[in-house]
Amino acid sequence: MVNVPLSDRFSSRFAVMSKETNGFMKNQITGNYQGNEDSQSIRASLQYSGDAYNARFTYDHFESDELATLSSCRFINPENGALATGFGAVAYLAGTYDTMRKNCNETSYGLGRDNNPNQQVTSDTDSFTLTQTLDLEIGTLTIISNHREIENYNGTWGWGMGSGNSPTTSTTNLLDVINNPSENDIDSHEIRLTGDTGNLSWTLGAYMFEEDSFGEIDVPVLRGYTPPSAADWPMYYLVIPGVLNVAQTVMGTQMFGSRYQSNDVTNSNEAFYAEGTYAFNDQTDLTIGMRRTEDEREYLRRQTLIGGGFDPGYACPGNIDPATGVAISDSCYQEIDYSETTSRAILSHAYNEDFLVYASYSKGYSSGGFNQDVRMKPFLPEVSDNYEVGFKSTLRDGTVRLNATYFSTIYENQQITVGRIIDGQPTADIVNANEADLSGLEFELVAQLTDNLALTMTYGLLDGEYNDFNVVDTLYDPATFVSTDVLRDLSATPFGGSGDNGKSNTFDIGLIHDQTLSNGTSVTSQVSLNKQDNVWGTLEHVPGSNAPGYSLVDGRIAMRLPDGVTTITLWGTNLTDKRYISSMLWQGGDTPAGGVDPSLGFTADYWGQPRRFGIEWRRDF
Repeated sequence: MVNVPLSDRFSSRFAVMSKETNGFMKNQITGNYQGNEDSQSIRASLQYSGDAYNARFTYDHFESDELATLSSCRFINPENGALATGFGAVAYLAGTYDTMRKNCNETSYGLGRDNNPNQQVTSDTDSFTLTQTLDLEIGTLTIISNHREIENYNGTWGWGMGSGNSPTTSTTNLLDVINNPSENDIDSHEIRLTGDTGNLSWTLGAYMFEEDSFGEIDVPVLRGYTPPSAADWPMYYLVIPGVLNVAQTVMGTQMFGSRYQSNDVTNSNEAFYAEGTYAFNDQTDLTIGMRRTEDEREYLRRQTLIGGGFDPGYACPGNIDPATGVAISDSCYQEIDYSETTSRAILSHAYNEDFLVYASYSKGYSSGGFNQDVRMKPFLPEVSDNYEVGFKSTLRDGTVRLNATYFSTIYENQQITVGRIIDGQPTADIVNANEADLSGLEFELVAQLTDNLALTMTYGLLDGEYNDFNVVDTLYDPATFVSTDVLRDLSATPFGGSGDNGKSNTFDIGLIHDQTLSNGTSVTSQVSLNKQDNVWGTLEHVPGSNAPGYSLVDGRIAMRLPDGVTTITLWGTNLTDKRYISSMLWQGGDTPAGGVDPSLGFTADYWGQPRRFGIEWRRDF
């Protein structure tokens, strides 16, 4: 990064960054290590500084070309394929069940499997921002305008759910999500006026946002499958007249279950806001603010069979002819609009310069929209009432800082992302929990133990429950292409994604040591421990969907040389080389919890980074 003065009024700044790291999950099929990083970014800014008018124009560019993050696979289906249902039953009839189970079970930490044709993940972003300020008699006027263009490509979800690698099923997968390009054009404008009038400081503003996005994706079933010989798998040629024709079932599932879909979405947002802070005296402040938000959503969804053939079972809203039971069109259009007025109030009081207490209320709002599944299911806006009380303090002659907060949030129509299969296609749907409560505690401690040694510590506790939560699941039979809606009552279940009983704990502790050597080198050493509770990958806490808790130890030693401009840093992360699941894509259904939806019968575990070491060299000019 470099700053370049151009004149008394103009200046410029340029920054360049390139980052490369190796992946650590080896693809058994290609031999590549996936989940690497390879990105470059540049930023150029030009600033004008006037007496009353200031302006800054900034251009940002980011690009990356990487291999998709790869998961390991866990097999949830029955060991005996004859007992499988749903997609697992189709795999059994096709003769690929045992191979897919074997391939899945051979993956583990550091070892995955993905035979999708393109495993690249690329991104290309250009952003243009103009920020202008003008000093007026009544306050400062600020105008911020931004235009952003984003192009992404994701070749695979990297989940390897049944990637074949045997002489008879060299490329067969049960279900893939591949070839996912997307484009986004985004424009935003904000204008705000701020000022001070005696004891009152205030802000008035307006904001406008519009996004046009287009995305495509392929979801093939049994990709690469070819019929086996009768000697290899006689089941494939079984025909029970009027009851079952295995070949027709398997090939029909491959043909009519493999789909291409595209999404053309326009999101618009307008908001007006005002906020003011009144100082009653040197100790007590009251802040009150209000915001009016209006959102519009337009959604055009198209679906065909892979290869472009018409999909007769495309059941988007109103698209099935009741007389024939066949789709009318390959596309559906929906639009909705929402609006909400939100507010917040904060009261703070400083007893003295070392102790402050505060209480706040705010109403939160997250706009509704459409899911991108076949049904184009809309989800409602999330509204929340948020209450918070806390204190900030400095103790023991400034050597200790202790802050604490208690908060309580009451949700209406909380938006929750749930992984599921809709009409044979994997999706991450957003559903609404009618009513939910979440409360928590947060503590932060910083203590100077000696002249050279400091302690940092944070602790967080979350406790939540769904009070009223009904969700409609769509069960899908790939053999008959029949979907059935089932209503489930999840009221009184623990908060989604939380630990046991809806409670979740986080804990961080660190020690920082400063020392100056005899040659003038300043050495700062730091070691920290981060502890995370276990979390669940399913709302119902389905057995097997639990990601165990873990603790990570990181450390760094920074040496600032006597020249005052050179710093050399040695760092290490996950020093104990802990193996932990950072995220989970559960496609194992709910049958382990006594449900009836087998989903895919697989689960993808995405692992956290292993132990890593590095060295940094920095020089300031």
